[in-house]
Amino acid sequence: ESTVRKTIAEHSLHPCIEYDAEIDLTDISGKFTRILKQFGPFGPGNMNPVFMTRDLRVKDGQAKVVGNNHLKFTVTDADEILSFDCIAFDYGTYCKQILAAPFDLCYTLEENTFNGKTTLQFNVKDICSSELNCR
Repeated sequence: ESTVRKTIAEHSLHPCIEYDAEIDLTDISGKFTRILKQFGPFGPGNMNPVFMTRDLRVKDGQAKVVGNNHLKFTVTDADEILSFDCIAFDYGTYCKQILAAPFDLCYTLEENTFNGKTTLQFNVKDICSSELNCR
């Protein structure tokens, strides 16, 4: 343990999320999601692709903690033209952080059906302040 403490790089001490592609909100369209579905079914051995989008903001400055420390919010980009609903399981403690400054998001895309209406939703895997230049 002593040798590891002396030789390990700082970045190795933090878990890393591997993502499949960095995309903008404008890349997400009906055609994009139809093509993505063709890669399914997803599960062990064929995991749902993880995407990263940088410099996002919470739409209308509203995020709320629901259930058992889950964070629910809507993201938008700087132009505020497109927006997508997000659910971040066990990320309730990030509520103030994402309201304060732009952030980068790693997520999978999923369909959410509620009251007979199906919408596209981001299932958040990680949140990082844009100032930290997450990789």
